[in-house]
Amino acid sequence: MDIEGIKRKEFPYFVENSDNVYLDSASTTQKPVEVINEVKSYLENASNIGRGEYKLASKNTRKVDEGRKKVANFINCDENEIVFTSGATDSFNKLAHAWGLENLQDGDKIVLGRKDHSSLKEPWYNLKKMLKKHKNIDIIIEEFDILPTGDPEPKKILEKVDEDTKLVVLTHIHNKYGTRTEIENIVPELPEHVKVCLDSCQSIGHIPIDVKELGVDFLGFSGHKMFASTGIGVLYVRKEVQDSFAVWKKGGGQEGESSIKDKLEAGTPNIAGIISLNVAIDFIQDIGIEKIAEHQLKLNRYTLEQLSKLENIEFLPGMYHTECQEEYGPISFKITNMSSKEVGMILDQSNILVRTGSHCAGDEEAVRISTHFYNNKEDIEKLCSTLKLF
Repeated sequence: MDIEGIKRKEFPYFVENSDNVYLDSASTTQKPVEVINEVKSYLENASNIGRGEYKLASKNTRKVDEGRKKVANFINCDENEIVFTSGATDSFNKLAHAWGLENLQDGDKIVLGRKDHSSLKEPWYNLKKMLKKHKNIDIIIEEFDILPTGDPEPKKILEKVDEDTKLVVLTHIHNKYGTRTEIENIVPELPEHVKVCLDSCQSIGHIPIDVKELGVDFLGFSGHKMFASTGIGVLYVRKEVQDSFAVWKKGGGQEGESSIKDKLEAGTPNIAGIISLNVAIDFIQDIGIEKIAEHQLKLNRYTLEQLSKLENIEFLPGMYHTECQEEYGPISFKITNMSSKEVGMILDQSNILVRTGSHCAGDEEAVRISTHFYNNKEDIEKLCSTLKLF
């Protein structure tokens, strides 16, 4: 479990704050110096991309093109299936507008998770309002719940799917409970006419992602959760469904209206963000995504083992309640007779940084800890020794 020793020194945050325990990577990761330097280099040598007949513009255009190819290779798809967005929220809103407004009819149904992240749920409820207001179309949104373990049950999801269902919206790894949805037991059982949208924000950068193996039609994630800068995200759109998209954004840079890029990406993109994502993927691949996944799983198990020794702790659904404990995501809990905000503020006084609140998923507040490969046993031991004093 010494993988963090290989690269931790490459993060300015940890170099400058060696005593801090950062346990909020599910919200955003710290940034390696390679990413910071590359973004700094672009900002010091900035240009727009495309149609600039000078070397600097050509260089930056190549970097953006390389970034699209690199993302495509990272999730095993074609580069023409990649759309750059400002983040996961933007990805799912683009999808709801450009696909949902164009394709959903009266009585059509969307199935989604009751306790999934707001950025994944709310675009579809907003779409429902828009369709009713502007087209007098009523669509149905039906929610599935989770088991006490925090897992969505594939059987219960499939029971809600019928001939009127046009879309099933799923989360790969839950941002609050850390549980992994059994995509492999859901997607193959769906009727051919049902499309699948997957939120991979908490799985990207933690475990290998292969959209072909997953069998999904749409997938979205944010770069800032995988060592890139904020303001950059990705929407994957399977080639076979791209013709069903409307042109959602008009403006400069469009070469036509046939490709998914031309339909959704008009205007100057976040060039610095794309460059940061490009370097972040290199950074992850240099370490090895399989090594990161292995480290994450081992550290999660150790974290749960240590937290379970505390007498004043109550775990939310998640790894604590499952039998297999094959979970890679965050762990959420409460401390008896204390609000999550109080716990977070006290931990901050000991230089332990955690996320508190409802985490945009349901109303129940909790302390959430989320690690990455730069965390280690010592971080968890400092957390637990501090919580013992509460």
